[in-house]
Amino acid sequence: MNLSGRSGQLVGALLVGLVMKHYGAPAALTVIATGHAIAFLAFARLRSAGEAAVKDHAPIGQNLREYAAELRTNGILTMLVLITAAVEVFGFSFATALPELATARLNLGEDGLGYLHAARAAGGIVAGLTMSFMGQMQRRGLAYLFVIFAFGASILLLSVEGALLFTVCAVALVALLATTSDVLTQSMMQLSVANELRGRAMGVWVLAVGIAPIGHLQFGVLSVAIGLSNTLAVNGAILVAVGLVVALAAPRLRQL
Repeated sequence: MNLSGRSGQLVGALLVGLVMKHYGAPAALTVIATGHAIAFLAFARLRSAGEAAVKDHAPIGQNLREYAAELRTNGILTMLVLITAAVEVFGFSFATALPELATARLNLGEDGLGYLHAARAAGGIVAGLTMSFMGQMQRRGLAYLFVIFAFGASILLLSVEGALLFTVCAVALVALLATTSDVLTQSMMQLSVANELRGRAMGVWVLAVGIAPIGHLQFGVLSVAIGLSNTLAVNGAILVAVGLVVALAAPRLRQL
């Protein structure tokens, strides 16, 4: 799923950037809307929910009570939710920097922003391919800790001003680690609950990543106050600190 989504982002970023440069924003938005319409038509033809579809639909109140009960009793799941939220705020908010990187640092136009988003998608594709061919991973928790540290370090690298090629490579590296973090947290959340609760585990993951707007607001406000490069450096350092705290305070995570 990550691989196919990132592939679409890669093609879309390049296409929309070029269309916006030559024909303006309304034409670019029309291209995006057309893509959504094609996806809608494809999904509208589906007639089967699949073998794993839920057959006993519980009321929403019961679902919420089961969510709360699982979070109260499942310490690993609760810990993963908190870590995912922190990584979302201080890591994934790097995307807010891309327009400013394109215009202020690199003096590029709409197509340049498309290149940066394409680099972001390319990093995600590499991560998706790597994770797909790795098979069943042992010690996911330990790998996740490494990814958090590397994610923070890559954002610190992005804070260093450089030429277009350096910035594109840095964005791709950040996106690679962001996608790897996504895949690991989703899989660990599903593996931390019973089979019948895996759908709810993904719901908890969506709840954790739903805190993303706070990260984008934080990034924007801080960029105005101390500048883009300093904000990237601060967020990268905080992410490294999150990894350190998790490594020291949550030894159980390393055993997953």
